[in-house]
Amino acid sequence: MKSFITLIITLLITLGLNAQSVKNTRVELKIKNERIFPIPDTVKTYSSNNTHLRVRGLEFAQKNPDLKVEMRRWAPTKYNVWKGANKRVGGLINESDSHFSESSVLSIRDNEGNILYHRVYTTFDVQAGTAVPKELEPDLFLSHRLSNQTARCFSDNYETTQRFQFYYINKSSNHNDVNQAYELALQAAEKYNNRETEESHNLFSQAIDSWQSILNEKDLNNKKARINRKVTEAIYRNMVQCLIITERLDEASEMIKNSADEVSNIFAFSLGRYNNTRKHFEINNYVRNNRDNLTLHDLELPSDLKPVIHQDGRRFPDNTSDITNLLAGSWRFFLITEDRLPRSRDDFNVRNRMQNLLNDDELELLHINPDGTKIEQTGSIERNGKQRLDDAMPYWRVAKGPEGEYYLFFSYDTESLENIRSNFNQLEHAVIHYIDREKLVLRRPNYDPDANADGYFLQLYRVGFFLD
Repeated sequence: MKSFITLIITLLITLGLNAQSVKNTRVELKIKNERIFPIPDTVKTYSSNNTHLRVRGLEFAQKNPDLKVEMRRWAPTKYNVWKGANKRVGGLINESDSHFSESSVLSIRDNEGNILYHRVYTTFDVQAGTAVPKELEPDLFLSHRLSNQTARCFSDNYETTQRFQFYYINKSSNHNDVNQAYELALQAAEKYNNRETEESHNLFSQAIDSWQSILNEKDLNNKKARINRKVTEAIYRNMVQCLIITERLDEASEMIKNSADEVSNIFAFSLGRYNNTRKHFEINNYVRNNRDNLTLHDLELPSDLKPVIHQDGRRFPDNTSDITNLLAGSWRFFLITEDRLPRSRDDFNVRNRMQNLLNDDELELLHINPDGTKIEQTGSIERNGKQRLDDAMPYWRVAKGPEGEYYLFFSYDTESLENIRSNFNQLEHAVIHYIDREKLVLRRPNYDPDANADGYFLQLYRVGFFLD
């Protein structure tokens, strides 16, 4: 009888350990925005042409605002998808699903009407059937993303609320060390919101060190292990979040990758949220540490961006309508080469801006508006305080030209674009050498007879939301 009771007690203890329950506590942290644009501190108010479009942190004022914010959007259009490899005409295959694009324009002016910020954003989507939808993204969602973008650029008073979930092991005396680190993280979060940053980071770091030591015991294939797969996943989640908050972003990225590979596919589904949170802290960190040498060039271009090279061949749809749909957007110049494309991607660093753009310190963006107008932006207000968006040739059109090439034409007026064949030699133009959703390559002739190069290949990358 005594041995039977001992057996029952042993079983109950074992079941209690194996039935360990992972719980979490939701924590909200207030993150102060680091403004990108060096606008005067006297900028306090804004107006907007859309109820949902705001500059968070500034006051709304319909009359005499410091900033005028305007959003325009166009209905979705359908386009065909190019699926060939290193082919030109004949490389187009229509898929059974339909592909759509939708463009919107965000423009911000000062109280004198000067454009401070202009972006053309294009959303792409694939849907079943052939009917063109009314919209690809609801107006409320799009306005929310644009509001985040404007606050990021223009508001120092904006605080975002980032939600975190810290995990602990419920009703388990066998995991006191895990839970003690969890309590440290909660204390750190409270101090973070009280702006006690140094003390907060110290507590978060202590929690990270404790969890890191505990992971030495992990046994992912043994459910009865103290640090089994479920507990390991909880610890990884905690550590990733603490690393992000303390701005140890490289370590966070490495752990996100390794933990996704190691733990489970289910865990991987939530890693996108951690990556977005990491991106938010990364931008704040970049802006704070590069205030004297700040440029959207680095924020809007992926650090691993590589150019189109000679061996890639040509790539574009073989009709004017599809090319026109793909062109709408804001494109940032990231490489210019004389007479030919590069032969290799090796040693290319997108951050070598001056070197990549043939030492052109002014060249920035080509904004191709869906209404047939465009702005070739030179200079950047955030980098040197000067920029030009008053384009001398504000109109554009795509048309097929000699030898079956597709051309992007620019003009002082719309009338000249009505008869491109007759006005071909008078219009400024560039051959569209390559285009897809992300990249555009233009081959532009050289009009200077004294220059060494016959022409230039201009490589551009589509600018999207750098913070969703």
